[in-house]
Amino acid sequence: MIIILAPGQLKIKASKTIIGFSGLSYRMYGKELKLNVGYRFDKDFWGQGYATELAAYTINYGFSKLQKNQIFAIVRPKHAASIKVLEKCNMKLLGKLDDVPNEENSLVYIIENPASVGKATNISIEMS
Repeated sequence: MIIILAPGQLKIKASKTIIGFSGLSYRMYGKELKLNVGYRFDKDFWGQGYATELAAYTINYGFSKLQKNQIFAIVRPKHAASIKVLEKCNMKLLGKLDDVPNEENSLVYIIENPASVGKATNISIEMS
């Protein structure tokens, strides 16, 4: 069950227990502020499709309710499960971002609102 807490803030419940959350927030991508989708789940509920369901719902919310043109996501290259979630949500790999000192560069994903495809967009990000 998905529960909307506030615009861009969602939680998912299994019975009476909150098992994870997702939301949209602005985050620095290098020197640029971008709308970012994020999610976290209790490890006991990994691998059951909840992250994909909630991330997809959050992205749809950003496009349909908030009328945003683009949504980004940052993921560590070692997080294969999160990469699969983003790809199942039709997000595309845009590049890499040096955002954590002394760590491998993060992967940057993007999805564009189908209603805004073909319109002028700004997707420049300082990436390696």
